[in-house]
Amino acid sequence: MKQLCIGQVITATTVHGKVFTGTVTGLNERTVVLSNEDSLERVVVSEKELQKQGLTWKKPNRKRSLSVGG
Repeated sequence: MKQLCIGQVITATTVHGKVFTGTVTGLNERTVVLSNEDSLERVVVSEKELQKQGLTWKKPNRKRSLSVGG
């Protein structure tokens, strides 16, 4: 599987079924955010769709992201 990183340009099907080419701007636990500078558009791609293409990424540490101090 190929490792995704921020700044990489990919083409994928969004959660709404639209094929989109853009730059990776965010890597979340189950989704990736792509943006296109030309159209100023941002879309979300699911982990399941990216796995079909053989793409993966390092997941954020869930424990740390959920603790909001207190």
